[in-house]
Amino acid sequence: MPKTAVITSDLHYGITSPRRISALKEEMMKAGPPDVVILAGDIGEPVPNFEGCIEVFSDLGCPVGVIIGNHDLYNTGSGFSSEELWSRVLRGLVRKYGLVWMEEETITVGRVAFVGSLAWYDYSSRSRRYADLEEDFYQRHKARFVSDGRYIDWVRRDTDFARELLSGLVRRLERAEEDPHVERIVVVTHVPLFPEQMSHERGDDPHADAYFGNFTAGMAVRRFSKVTDVVSGHTHRGVDTVKDGTRLVVVPSHYGRPAFVSLAF
Repeated sequence: MPKTAVITSDLHYGITSPRRISALKEEMMKAGPPDVVILAGDIGEPVPNFEGCIEVFSDLGCPVGVIIGNHDLYNTGSGFSSEELWSRVLRGLVRKYGLVWMEEETITVGRVAFVGSLAWYDYSSRSRRYADLEEDFYQRHKARFVSDGRYIDWVRRDTDFARELLSGLVRRLERAEEDPHVERIVVVTHVPLFPEQMSHERGDDPHADAYFGNFTAGMAVRRFSKVTDVVSGHTHRGVDTVKDGTRLVVVPSHYGRPAFVSLAF
């Protein structure tokens, strides 16, 4: 009997009404209960909205994985710094509701492993026309191009944080690749990993590309032969394509218009 994974992202609970999130959950269940659900970042901020959203999905009766998004780390309205949110508050809430903190744990259902990460941007996705700009430019001027620069208040450098997360992602992928019981790996990230997952519209600031992908991580993921799918969020612009035999997806959620994708396995 085929199994189903449901992956959603960018729910932005609070901006998106609780009623609309509940309707999305009902829609997920229409074809029958899924076997795994993953919330791939930008779940809700401040903290009460994050908690309200994960509570909605805490009674599904299947493994529910949680990946943090950049907005979840905003220091708005809850009295917590970004560092506190990352290091203890959000993971504590995830575990309080019995969900899976995917930055440390892998979900395996049958012979399929679901490996996830926030996959922070390292500027490797910057527009080619600005390829000669140094990393310090994007660190110093982030507030000009994306709201992260105004509402994430830690002193971490983006490139250091990206390397830290990638190291953990690779370790989890190595374990899944070496596991003889795992035949297929689905990678789920908040930040897209491949150029094919990026899309552009008229009026986009090309400088902002640097904060919307991590192509370094994509090159690392390519080394793992069992990876069949990469599903991401962050851009709000749906993509579903195949590159070199790997399905590359971006969940088409937008503010007030949440969405999900389903994978059969």
